[in-house]
Amino acid sequence: TLLTEAGDLASRVFAILEGTAVVSFDDRVIAILNPGDVVGEIGAIGSGRRSAHVVAVTKMKLVSLYAWDFRDLVERMPALAERIEALIARRIEEWEEA
Repeated sequence: TLLTEAGDLASRVFAILEGTAVVSFDDRVIAILNPGDVVGEIGAIGSGRRSAHVVAVTKMKLVSLYAWDFRDLVERMPALAERIEALIARRIEEWEEA
């Protein structure tokens, strides 16, 4: 099941409760996402567009937030903002290594 497609409007952010997803860009797998990971934070905070394809490879349970609600939470909660910034930095580093 396709969760996000690169270039699409980033209208939602997902938190993975159960299951596994594969993140790919330009036909390269750049990350495997598991419970506790977040999908869509880069597009929601940055350009407003999805940065990669994300496909569920197992049955998943997700929590979904509208992008504007996610941005509002990040703005109001400095600790969350720090964690999201660290997550984005880690994702960019993983992409460069892939």
